[in-house]
Amino acid sequence: MWRCSRACFLASASSDVGEQHTSFQLPIWLGRDWDQWSTFGGGGCALNHGGTARDYCFAGWVLARQLTPALQVGAEFYYQSADAADARDKSLAGAGVRYDLNKQLHLLAYASGGLQNAASEHQYSWYAAVLFTY
Repeated sequence: MWRCSRACFLASASSDVGEQHTSFQLPIWLGRDWDQWSTFGGGGCALNHGGTARDYCFAGWVLARQLTPALQVGAEFYYQSADAADARDKSLAGAGVRYDLNKQLHLLAYASGGLQNAASEHQYSWYAAVLFTY
């Protein structure tokens, strides 16, 4: 499976949250499913102009396993070059889980930690979320 997509991130209306300029991502992803395993990854570049921002490239890969019909776990590695004049390249490792309560309601959790330049770029992050599908 090949996927080529693009994303546009619009400027934030607030000067307190988010970026104050629009950026575009141009990624290419590929993936494969077999038995209870899934893997996907790829990379691309972003056009990121405005303020101290600059263009950058990124790459990542995920390996996931369906443990039960309702439970999937996965791990990822991600790399991104510096996205601002005062930033540095970063890489991280993360792990996530998805639990399907039913066909429309899913619980998600994810955590990651920095591997490269962690003190200045990505020490750690995590989230928990509810996903509704239809």
